[in-house]
Amino acid sequence: MAARILNQDTVEALARQFSPVLRFHPDERFFPLLAEAWLTTTTDGVWPDDPHDPDNGPAGARAVKTLFHPGDLQRRGGAFCLPTSPALTAVGPVAGLPLHIDRPVALDPEAFQAILAAGAEVFYNIGGWRNGPLDFTEGSLEYLEMLGSELASAISPSLQWRPLDSPEKGVTPEGRRLTTPVTPWSWIPQPVNITMYCEVSWAGAWQLRDQLAGTNDYGGATDLNGAIAFTYYLLYGGRKPGASGRISEGQWEAITLFFRADVVHEAAAAGLIAADQMIEDTPFAVVVSQGVNRDTPGEPQHLGDHRRYDACEHLGDHPVIYVSLGSHRNLFAPAVGETFDPSAFGPHAPDTSLHDSDTHSMDGVEAYLLASGILFALSVLATAAYYFLAAVFFFVVALILLIMWIVSACTEAADRDAGKNVGPRPEPLDAPPTGPQAGSGNETPAAPAPPPTNPGGGGPTAGVGLPNTGSPSGNETTFPDIRIVERLFVAGASREHTAYPSFSVMENPAWWDYRGRWGIQVSPNLSNSGTWESGWQRIDDAGRDWGYYNGLELLRMIHTS
Repeated sequence: MAARILNQDTVEALARQFSPVLRFHPDERFFPLLAEAWLTTTTDGVWPDDPHDPDNGPAGARAVKTLFHPGDLQRRGGAFCLPTSPALTAVGPVAGLPLHIDRPVALDPEAFQAILAAGAEVFYNIGGWRNGPLDFTEGSLEYLEMLGSELASAISPSLQWRPLDSPEKGVTPEGRRLTTPVTPWSWIPQPVNITMYCEVSWAGAWQLRDQLAGTNDYGGATDLNGAIAFTYYLLYGGRKPGASGRISEGQWEAITLFFRADVVHEAAAAGLIAADQMIEDTPFAVVVSQGVNRDTPGEPQHLGDHRRYDACEHLGDHPVIYVSLGSHRNLFAPAVGETFDPSAFGPHAPDTSLHDSDTHSMDGVEAYLLASGILFALSVLATAAYYFLAAVFFFVVALILLIMWIVSACTEAADRDAGKNVGPRPEPLDAPPTGPQAGSGNETPAAPAPPPTNPGGGGPTAGVGLPNTGSPSGNETTFPDIRIVERLFVAGASREHTAYPSFSVMENPAWWDYRGRWGIQVSPNLSNSGTWESGWQRIDDAGRDWGYYNGLELLRMIHTS
């Protein structure tokens, strides 16, 4: 196996060459989001004050306001909050709505510092809480589904885009009614393709982090000191597992590829290494996250699975990962009823082109053609008899019926031709980064999106980090955007925070170290057990993230093989 010099160019090349291909269930409605769009979603709604809080005063005292009435739909929008008590009877805003009216959370490092300083108790509210017999016990999955429906419909054309500001905004895919008095929008637009955040780090840093935090997960094991980890993080807006699984807002999952490397760690560099060392050009292992079990005593149990890279299914160099419906567990093979199953359709997915078997002909159209001929004859006779108004009437009606017949005939001919030369559609549920996946093979992705107005600061906008706009027609799945978060080199990008969009391919967004929850917190009331749980953390208060736990899964692979 060949080796390469480990520098930023190599990191970028490997991150893109081996990025995972995801296959989703056809009924999936939540897909990996652009975190910056999620964090800058806002509304013009008014959050109600808690009348029982004596500190609630004029606008200048907004920083100490507490808010209640969780079922008030006006509260939906991006806001970082703290619970005011363990029972969650009210919340106190930290950033975003309602402190800044309709302004989004600022993503620049200085503004985000207040959120980071609040610690792991902070949670991000985007969908609000539903009305119910008890406050703060469940969110609104319907709202989250509609919020992400544009992305879902772009990836899976069988799903309908239902804009929240459209006349149909009150109807969910299941036919339930949903009314919202405010319209949300994202100051950084959500692209119509998924986003993967690839954090590149030295795997030995996790054992050092474990020692520093005193968590004793790694037990002093140094087996990962010779590995570089490429962890692809995926942010889902909602989690809707089947059976008795709990629903939540804001979920992180991840897939880690491990490369062997000759690494010399610099002891004073907090888990970082110097550049220009050597790394193998092919990963040796893949580890996938499979959710968190919060029902076990003590700390939540992070679940995962592992496989040698050469034992994985591949599309080119890309490992293929199957994503379970609703729960978003990552699997190495399809599971009946949970994931897209290519074996049910031969080597490819079902044909989801616009072809269907309906003739689209109008009922009784042949009779209309006969009536058209009769009316034309009557118009001629009426003209001969000098009944000009009747002649005009008969002629117009006959002409309309003739046009209807022509349109139907053309539609039927087109329908008979549709699909004659249409090949099987490859992966309809997500695409590898190497090309479009369905529809016309000649259609190329549209040009990159124009730079957005940037609430994150950091000077003029740059090209790195901008989403592409996917298929112009919206009927193809699209390229995933690979965002590289570099936490590897002593002199790397991780020494400075980067704005959005970033000037550098190697990014380090300020929100990457946020240790709170990425969705609403719900009350721990016992009657709520089995329905909703609080949003997930990307990284906890001990500094442990999915890369860290995937490293533990790799240790199990090493010591059991």
